Amino acid sequence: MERSTAARKARSVFFEHRNTIDIYIEDTALGYKKIFKGLLNRALNSKYLINDVFPLGGRNAVINEWEKDTNKRERPRLYIVDGDLHLMNGNLARAEGLYSLPFYCIENILICEHALTQLMVEEDPEREYDELKKILDFSTWVKDNQPLLNLFVFYAICFKHCPEIKTVSCKLKDFISSDSGVVDELKIQNKINELQGHITHKIGEESFKQEIELYNQVIENHNSLTKFVSAKDYLLPLLFLRIRKNIKTTAQNLNLKYRASLYCDISQISDIDDYILSDKVNT
Repeated sequence: MERSTAARKARSVFFEHRNTIDIYIEDTALGYKKIFKGLLNRALNSKYLINDVFPLGGRNAVINEWEKDTNKRERPRLYIVDGDLHLMNGNLARAEGLYSLPFYCIENILICEHALTQLMVEEDPEREYDELKKILDFSTWVKDNQPLLNLFVFYAICFKHCPEIKTVSCKLKDFISSDSGVVDELKIQNKINELQGHITHKIGEESFKQEIELYNQVIENHNSLTKFVSAKDYLLPLLFLRIRKNIKTTAQNLNLKYRASLYCDISQISDIDDYILSDKVNT
């Protein structure tokens, strides 16, 4: 039987000797604790001893535990949730002790040209950094995958107005036609047309136009593809396709993710220290 959220959280008590802060996250999948641990140690500049983070199993579980937190043990702690589609909808859940990632999910921080190029350097026995950086051609990759941003605008509108439409069931394989790491624009547009039909039926043409205008204003002011599109389900798999097309590697995707976390730019989460709940603890 799956552990309850309370039981998952209670595990942190048994690891107090290994950590000077208790950090709770959503992800329970294999490998994510190690990725989070490394990124947080980098972002917090080793201010705290972090050997473990504690997955609770979902956004609602993390937020619910944060709401119930009374810190009877008087330890610093932090509850971290993904941005998800809430981010594009302007619902950034942040307060003392609660930190919403400023991008779709933790994998988005790994979408870093330097980190990805460094992976290629490590896997390629001959070519050097500058040559492999040109082969990756990150800026062109971003431009060629802009249709995904349009798709996620429609996902966000569905999330807001048509929650009965389960956009999570849409898989990357349905939107690619090659191993180039670039989506098929026609396949994306077909899905957009399908979603638009559902949305306009639900809220009407005029409200739909207003929503599109609103979301276009949101996305035009950011590095939007790497911020608002899921790197876990779309962007990283595309980049790994692109990398594997150009170099021979037997490394598993999870291994590549972890190694990217060692090199990626972490400036986007440089403010995370401001949200740690400390109470009376002097750190």
